[in-house]
Amino acid sequence: MTRTMSVSRLARAVVALSLTSVAALAGCSGSGSGDDPNTLRIAWEAGNKAAMEAVVARFKAQNPDVNVQVDYFSGQNMFTTLRTQFSAGTAPDIVVSWPGGGTPLGIKVLSKDGFLADLSEEPWVKDVPKALLPNMEDDQGRVVSFMGVITGFAPIYNNEAMMAAGLQVPTKWSEVIPFCKAARQAGKVAYAQGIVEPNLTYFPAYASYAELVYGQDRAFDEDMARGKAMFADSGWKTVLQRNVDMTDAGCFNDDYAGVDNVEVQKRWARGDALATFTHGQEILYALPFNPKATFTLAAYPADDNPDNDWQTIFQHFGLAVNAKGNVEMAKSFVRFFATPEVNTLYINSATDGPEKGAMPVFKDPNTWKPSQFSEEWTKYIENGRFVSMPENIWPNPEIRQALIEGMQDALAHRKSVDDVLAAMQVAYGKGGS
Repeated sequence: MTRTMSVSRLARAVVALSLTSVAALAGCSGSGSGDDPNTLRIAWEAGNKAAMEAVVARFKAQNPDVNVQVDYFSGQNMFTTLRTQFSAGTAPDIVVSWPGGGTPLGIKVLSKDGFLADLSEEPWVKDVPKALLPNMEDDQGRVVSFMGVITGFAPIYNNEAMMAAGLQVPTKWSEVIPFCKAARQAGKVAYAQGIVEPNLTYFPAYASYAELVYGQDRAFDEDMARGKAMFADSGWKTVLQRNVDMTDAGCFNDDYAGVDNVEVQKRWARGDALATFTHGQEILYALPFNPKATFTLAAYPADDNPDNDWQTIFQHFGLAVNAKGNVEMAKSFVRFFATPEVNTLYINSATDGPEKGAMPVFKDPNTWKPSQFSEEWTKYIENGRFVSMPENIWPNPEIRQALIEGMQDALAHRKSVDDVLAAMQVAYGKGGS
């Protein structure tokens, strides 16, 4: 299913949840919470601990008899531990999850293995914008997770650093390399980059592939599935070659191969770099290095016509319900989360900066204040010029791994872009996993 359908506006859901209804639903217990029907176990991402704690506090205030236990994980430990727990039958009742099948906690992977409960009949499902719903579905079209956080991959510019350098955000591809050279002349680097952490390798590609691939072929997913398209014959070749060309032109810091994400955030926030390619919520991690910094998100200028710009939209931090856990209690918590008030509370609690690095699927008109970021994402969602992150679409995690490993070699000129695309194609041919 393509991820490029348009939607007129983001809808809202209102679901009332009382203590009595929660207690009535709590009769089913499983591996997640042992034998206690009033205990709910949640596994969540450590970087968003403050946001989840705000939601849990609100839930417990309305449901004081429910014992909510949250374990926080980060990095590879999260993927490894939770996959092991699912296999052992000890996974929590609610697990943080991602769309598609391109990561170990992708909902298509977990659902195929029989780990996730069907949420298709939940009342909030009908209010999810149709363009966003596919990222909450498994291969059978069942809704198995509420993906309540929307962010996006794009170049994000440090406003103060741009002003100090006397430069403007490039809006055309023909302006990008000159922008990089001008940044160097101003004593800065255009885009902070680091690939010590493997996933950082593909950030520039993820910011550009929406327009360069789907802007040229909206049916690319279907064509790939039918064997009518290949990575090497698509816009992916331009995507990866641009990354190499920008590296060679000095658009990134010279020591990118030895830099990790913390250092990227530091240089970006302090203004040593004018921008970086990343997703909006990285602002949360950058601001401690410079709390006064402000940022502007701009679409990647893939060609010389700004009217053709696309955005890579990322729905993540989904709440998936363990099919063998305390299912009804878990569903009640997801219902609570999937209300405008609580969905917005989560985002507001996770975002402390002058710009919001994410936006909720369901917005509370009383507490949600739009930002430049959210207005940009909404614009592209409404006009249909957006696509999800590639691993939300790809059938298995090996494609992403082939991209990561291949681009590390391509940037160092140990492999060609064609070599990388060939390895990605081989991985794609392995199908779902």
